[in-house]
Amino acid sequence: MDTNNLRSQALGIGPYENSRLRSPATNQARRTFFSLIDGFKVQEKPSIEFKSNAPADLARQVLPHFTACVLIHFALDKNLAEKSHAALYRHVKTNLTPADVRNFLPNQSVLKAESPQTHKKLTSWAKKWNLLESKNYWSLDLALEALCHWLFDPGAREFNLWHRAFPNKTMSAMWDEVIAHTKWKQFSFKPKGKKLKRYSFSSRGWNPLLEAIEEWNNLVDTWFEDKFKGQHLPVGIKGAFREQKRNHILLTKQRRGLKPTPEKRYLLHFLWAVHFQVGGLLLEDVCKLYDKPSKTVSDGINRTLELIGLTKRKIHGGRKIGTRRARQLSQREESNKKSRLSRFLQASYQVNNHENKAEWARAIGISPEWFRADWVPFLMAELRCGDFNAVIRKVERLKSTRH
Repeated sequence: MDTNNLRSQALGIGPYENSRLRSPATNQARRTFFSLIDGFKVQEKPSIEFKSNAPADLARQVLPHFTACVLIHFALDKNLAEKSHAALYRHVKTNLTPADVRNFLPNQSVLKAESPQTHKKLTSWAKKWNLLESKNYWSLDLALEALCHWLFDPGAREFNLWHRAFPNKTMSAMWDEVIAHTKWKQFSFKPKGKKLKRYSFSSRGWNPLLEAIEEWNNLVDTWFEDKFKGQHLPVGIKGAFREQKRNHILLTKQRRGLKPTPEKRYLLHFLWAVHFQVGGLLLEDVCKLYDKPSKTVSDGINRTLELIGLTKRKIHGGRKIGTRRARQLSQREESNKKSRLSRFLQASYQVNNHENKAEWARAIGISPEWFRADWVPFLMAELRCGDFNAVIRKVERLKSTRH
């Protein structure tokens, strides 16, 4: 994918869009994220290059099952086991069109009903590459688009050209929605409290998917002036017209459940998110790679994953809910725990008031809260003492035996 312009990635068309998971801006952001999984080079930083095995893994693990599912449904071949993969793909391309396959398998829920084994393979693939979202399986739907595209594009499949499967279809979908929201509005108004005739004025209503409120207001005001040009309008008629416009804007927002379109996002944030989520890099590694502060990178990754609706990859595995077993410690945590007794013994030479736990914490180099909550119970258990004073007495005996 071209990464010449890392500054911004415009999402949507207008300032508002419908409040739904498959809104145009969200769909566009998801396609941008997926198209980067194929791999990219950062033109501004030639040393940075990303390449993922996710597309090749999808072609190897899922595509044969997907092809067999298509062939079985259309009953194109009775001897699937005797056919090589290349022969299967030729058979599909000769007898079917991409539209046939998309109509048969429009989304992952249909695939699950038609071929549970293929769906299971696809789900395992998405889980392996941290692309599985349990609340909304949009990533599986996009992967289905890639599989369907590869059936009819052998070159893309052979070289794992993932991004070819994700052309910018979003723009046409957005414009279809813009046209659907374009309504003509009949304004009818008259000055308040005055027995004067009612004026009417017809114009295109505000389309929140296309234009800002200020743009529409200026446009309608121009049409209003042209409509009544040269006519003597009663006092208050323009105010009544402005109130009609305000009511129209308010009702449009309420009826369509609109939300503001996400602001322009930095394409650089998408690159960080791909490195972290799919590439498996740690946050500090991404910071070093792009020479950016930790908070900047972390916020960029979080905002991008929230925008596309993907759960952030877990770095440290915790305990499952309901388990009572202690969490397994890392090698570093194990070594730190084993060295606590010797560190406590060394700190005893610097502590004047042995009953002051805050002084012990300062001598060891940790916070008093951490010393009281974690160190004291550990030392009591390790030395088999009933209280902290008994720990101190035992440490003093250890010091005397050493001397």
